[in-house]
Amino acid sequence: MITPEIISNLRDKDVDLIVNIGGGMSWIINGRDITGAIAQNINLSVTIKENIIPLELINKLAGNKPIIQFELVHNGIFPFKALLTFNSDSKYAGKFGNLYFFDETPKKMAFQSSAKIDANGKSVHEFKHASKYLLLIDEKSHADLAAGSSIMDLSTPID
Repeated sequence: MITPEIISNLRDKDVDLIVNIGGGMSWIINGRDITGAIAQNINLSVTIKENIIPLELINKLAGNKPIIQFELVHNGIFPFKALLTFNSDSKYAGKFGNLYFFDETPKKMAFQSSAKIDANGKSVHEFKHASKYLLLIDEKSHADLAAGSSIMDLSTPID
């Protein structure tokens, strides 16, 4: 939980606040990356669970590649650049964690970022807002894919 007082004290300082949320995951917030004020506490919990994204979207996007579905407890946009160190598994070291968020209104997956998974199974991703997310583990980064395209066919939208 991040309080308004913590944000106020951190603002404009080149200091990293690291919030360990368990499960090998932690948030990193730098004081210089705080762009807005907060009036209430921000819950930075992450809940890993299955079936939060429609299976047909997952299958179209990921095929049989490993995935992790999760959602952020906070609701809305973060008033700071929020970096999440995400723990997948060390067996994925050297592969890429490709982050997608589930856009519920048009029911589409939107690419967010790609990061190489380190020897400990961790990758770092930036979050601008809270939502339902999917981390897709692949041999390659999806950063170069066209917006709205699938991994298999760049001419086929993911919808």
